[in-house]
Amino acid sequence: MIRWFLRQLQDRRYRRTWRQVNTHNFTFPVGRLPLDRVSVDKSRNN
Repeated sequence: MIRWFLRQLQDRRYRRTWRQVNTHNFTFPVGRLPLDRVSVDKSRNN
């Protein structure tokens, strides 16, 4: 039960961080990804 609660808190914190990084779009994370390796950027040029 405690593990479930801690996981929920960690997921909520991760989603909040994701939204702060990706304020320009409407994406949301399905799982946890390393934020420094994932780029969902409007000015991304490959």
